[in-house]
Amino acid sequence: MFSHHELTIYATVLTDMLKAELGKTKGGLEAITLDLVVNESWKAKDGSKQERQCYYRAPFYGKAAQTIKNHVGQGDALFIQGTPGDPDAWFDQKTNTLRSRNTIRVLRFRFGQESQKNYAARQAAKANAAAAAPVAAVDLEPEIVAEEVPF
Repeated sequence: MFSHHELTIYATVLTDMLKAELGKTKGGLEAITLDLVVNESWKAKDGSKQERQCYYRAPFYGKAAQTIKNHVGQGDALFIQGTPGDPDAWFDQKTNTLRSRNTIRVLRFRFGQESQKNYAARQAAKANAAAAAPVAAVDLEPEIVAEEVPF
């Protein structure tokens, strides 16, 4: 009997991409892992607003890892399709609760609208920072010393 599970999530990136580093697998592929959250909210029968977060960890490999590193930032949205991996569970001593996070093996991903807007804003900020940065003066003409002239 054939069985196949597939997840489709629209998640927000929690990983600070400035601190994230591209790693390498044993086979030499580039790899990066993102922490993601899916927020769910609804109104209860009594009219009160209820919220729940589901946390995921998603590893990306090869060209996808490079794309994620270059184009995704913290707070961006990603549409991810994949298969479920092994869940992690741990006890959070600060909140005194049992926490869990699922792993998703990414098959396909797309950038959400917020990712595209944030990417454009980050590119504009980089351009502004580069334009505002002082340019170091470089002397292209070497200093000529009279004793070094052969004639």
